Amino acid sequence: MEFKQRFSRKLAWRIVLSVSIVMIVLSVIIYKMVNRSIVEMESMLFTEVMRRTSVTVNSNMTSVSVGCINSLDKIENSLDQPDSIPHILQRVVAQNPDIAGCAIGFEANYYPQKGRWYEPYAIRNGEQIVVRLIGGPDHDYLNREWYQSVMTGGASGWTDPYYDAEGCKTVVATYALPVKNKKGKKIGVFALDLSLYWLADIMRETDAEIIKHYYDPFFKKAHVNCMILNKKGTYVAHSDTTRILRCNFLSEVKASADTNDDLLARQILSGKAGHSESTIDGERHIVFYCPIEDTDWTVAVVVPWILYHGTGQRAGIMLLVLIALSLIVAFFGCIVAIRKMTKPLVKFAESTREIAKGNFQVPLPNIKSNDEIGLLHESFQDMQQSLSRYVEQLRETTASKAAIENELNIARNIQMSMIPKIFPPFPHRDDIDIFGYMQPAKDVGGDLFDFFIQDEKLFFCIGDVSGKGIPAALLMTVAKNLFRSVTAHESSPGKIVTQMNNTMSEGNDANMFVTLFVGVLDLSSGRLSYCNAGHDAPLIISSDATLLPVDSHFPVGVMAGAEFGEQVVTIAPQTTLFLYTDGLTEAAHTNNADGEWELFGMERVMATIHQAMEQHLLKPRSFTEHILHAVSAFVGDSLQSDDLTMLTIRYK
Repeated sequence: MEFKQRFSRKLAWRIVLSVSIVMIVLSVIIYKMVNRSIVEMESMLFTEVMRRTSVTVNSNMTSVSVGCINSLDKIENSLDQPDSIPHILQRVVAQNPDIAGCAIGFEANYYPQKGRWYEPYAIRNGEQIVVRLIGGPDHDYLNREWYQSVMTGGASGWTDPYYDAEGCKTVVATYALPVKNKKGKKIGVFALDLSLYWLADIMRETDAEIIKHYYDPFFKKAHVNCMILNKKGTYVAHSDTTRILRCNFLSEVKASADTNDDLLARQILSGKAGHSESTIDGERHIVFYCPIEDTDWTVAVVVPWILYHGTGQRAGIMLLVLIALSLIVAFFGCIVAIRKMTKPLVKFAESTREIAKGNFQVPLPNIKSNDEIGLLHESFQDMQQSLSRYVEQLRETTASKAAIENELNIARNIQMSMIPKIFPPFPHRDDIDIFGYMQPAKDVGGDLFDFFIQDEKLFFCIGDVSGKGIPAALLMTVAKNLFRSVTAHESSPGKIVTQMNNTMSEGNDANMFVTLFVGVLDLSSGRLSYCNAGHDAPLIISSDATLLPVDSHFPVGVMAGAEFGEQVVTIAPQTTLFLYTDGLTEAAHTNNADGEWELFGMERVMATIHQAMEQHLLKPRSFTEHILHAVSAFVGDSLQSDDLTMLTIRYK
């Protein structure tokens, strides 16, 4: 029975997985085949639409150009009879219904009796064909493009579309060719005007044909645009007649932020045939294009992407629906089978919920099977016992940690109570002002500072114990007590440091040491004697900030019997002495995502001090707080890496 349960459960899930994989693979293959076939059919349709449009346009324009060429001989044979030329033009228009009008522009003063400009123009006016003479100062055809291109270049052909304000008063394209006399000299230009509004009719008919062929019931009726462009990108024909000659395809493309349509515009105007995808007015489209023979024009059909791929998408949606229905049926069928085989897990889950709430003694259901459920039962029994042991150990560890934290808090309070904390410390004196600050990196730290006045002399020190934490705090306590003890009977900084070094070097098995600066300031004369034992040089601040010159000595506690000399300077009133530990210059933060550390550094210390001087923050408290604010802004959320101590003394 247990074997059957395992086999049935695995078989059910394998059936679901196998059916899903097979149906997904089949749907992908069928979808690709259907979509490829549909897309090929769509491409053939739109290519055929463009071909027929191109043939229609080319046929109409060819008939006009052929009619123009066939009529040229009659005109050249009648050059000696200028009054017969208008009648020839009337016959040309009458015999060619696609022609809106035709004209001959003769070179200046060719017929002296006709004046400088002689341009008879025959135009279709309803059922009649009217001939007018339109040449003159207001219509100087001698400078028009269609005239100049033929007379100077000698080639016949179609001009770019333009609005003929003097002749047809409509948008036309002119086919022009030279008129020659019997000697072969060009004496004028024969031009036939073809109205382009019939092209707009062709574009609208093409739109209607495509829309009639395609109607997507799932989406709104798509709008297809057919257009003809000249080599400059100007709309020669468009289903929207308001765009003809008024809008330029290249200008619209350049105004778009999409760079793909720039490449598409170059392909369309290159005279090649093809199709490409582009984003137009924020929507995806497929653009088909091909050149019109014997012209510089290109016909293009802009088809919405949804129309082009709509049929394939519907097929894909139907396949997805079928797959989803099949998987739903398979899923629920397997669920029914699996629920029958996993009833023991229901009771097992109720027990595990109680364990999750913290009731580790809750009994688990009795499961004796050797399948996966049995293994899970054994694992939960082991976990239940392990959790019980772990919780008990955690209680003991938490109690022990709380006791240690309480002791560290007491140690911190004791340590901080040993540091001067009442400022100003000598409110009854007006010759000295002091402010000190210390912030350990851990609960307790190894920095120290101290000061007192004895015999009108200010004794002060600042130090930094190697290391951090409780060992450094203990050595800091020893150093501070030694400083008070030795200075009770000794006023020479060099001898004070020497005696402290000899005492701390004895029995220093931990090899710990203290960098120390000790100074004695005579408050009546400003004479400062000091000794530096491996500590950072203090700063003297008056009109400028400079480092106090210090001699190099070993730190205190490194070597017994070491000699420590002292130095003497005299400081002027209104001078500030700034002492600090390396926790100031080595304050750090991460400066980039790679986790590299950047130090506050001595340059920033000097810059901050100059800012304080410029803002007249020279009182010890405001001066120290200004530096502390700069360090906090620099470090940000980074953890404090070292003890930070500052002592500011202003001799007034």
